[in-house]
Amino acid sequence: MSLAAHVLGFVGADGEGKYGVEGARDDILRGRAGSERQKKDSLGQLIDVLGGKDSTPGLDLVLTLDYNLQYIVESKLKESIDRYKADSGSLIVMDPKSGAILALAGQPTYDPNNFSKLPTAEQYKFLSPAASNAYEPGSAMKPIMMAVALDSGAVTPETTNVFGPSVTVLGKTITNAEGKVYGQENMAQVLENSDNVAMSWISSLVGAKVERQYYARFGFGAKTGVDLIGESAGSLQEEKEWNDLLRSTAAFGQGVSVSLLQLATAYSVVANGGTLVTPHLTEKTLDGEQATALEYKTRGQVIKPETAKQVQKMLEDVVLLGHGKRAKVVGVRVGGKTGTAQVPDPKGGYYSDRTIGTFAGMFPIDDPRFVMAVRLDNPKTVKFAESSAAPTFGEIAEWMANYFQLR
Repeated sequence: MSLAAHVLGFVGADGEGKYGVEGARDDILRGRAGSERQKKDSLGQLIDVLGGKDSTPGLDLVLTLDYNLQYIVESKLKESIDRYKADSGSLIVMDPKSGAILALAGQPTYDPNNFSKLPTAEQYKFLSPAASNAYEPGSAMKPIMMAVALDSGAVTPETTNVFGPSVTVLGKTITNAEGKVYGQENMAQVLENSDNVAMSWISSLVGAKVERQYYARFGFGAKTGVDLIGESAGSLQEEKEWNDLLRSTAAFGQGVSVSLLQLATAYSVVANGGTLVTPHLTEKTLDGEQATALEYKTRGQVIKPETAKQVQKMLEDVVLLGHGKRAKVVGVRVGGKTGTAQVPDPKGGYYSDRTIGTFAGMFPIDDPRFVMAVRLDNPKTVKFAESSAAPTFGEIAEWMANYFQLR
């Protein structure tokens, strides 16, 4: 296995870094050639050296990756793709307080030692799918929408309503998975049951303008600034396009697209008390014995700390009582949310036979040290993310609980 191929990238025949950190940090790694100003006679013979600049060697970079965790993440992702017969997948683990990425994996991948042998049609494999491949995340977006509703004052955790089997918005009918009806729910139960009808109602209390403003503040529709080549900004339509239907569907993760990295960064806002961090893969430069830390700015306070705490508690309830039970870890409090997203059909609507399973979460929930997001594309042996992405999350979190001595 070629470990961390999407993170590392490679150096091309021209000596330039390509893809991954090699491409994104080429200016640091490659150094600069020297120059010399010369005086010559009419025959081109050197008369004098007038000055110049010495060459400067490149610096070494220290990555944020944890080698052992990276190995486990890549192995478990591959196992899950095989087990659930998924087309592809990606996975990220990050420190929500600093934005440091501790593991980043994607399948299919490539061998950076033999990159030149990859056919042109397969060179998309050079890009990290977690950063470059945007998708509609489905119900994994609901905790973000709940944070918006709580922070804006549209609801409180105790807000209760009775929700039926469907709601019609601008002529389109919104239903729950498998047509389920949940009746009376408070806000925690809305997330536990993953109620689309309820999310549509909650979004109506917030309003399209405020919803979109918060989504932008969470970082959707803009690149995170991660030190990788080929990052996607996803899509967040202009404010004028946010009618009541888009407002409703965006509340449960349809009509907007995000990368897995953007989703993990948004969950980090909930995990760290409300701040949008800059995800990154490089920690410091080394010049011989001299180490210099690289600085990454936070990008603003998105939600209030008390809002973050409220959503953390709701996410724990999802794992204990809702669709996230298979992400549980004995002795560690975990919070998270599933998403079984439909895949848009370029001809219009959504495919009836394709889904993307996501689980995004954090732990330990009382003071989260880790955010993890798992994406499995078109798994074929199970129907919902609670049976694919959630157990993948749980297996890795179980290993991490031992490795990082969390219990």
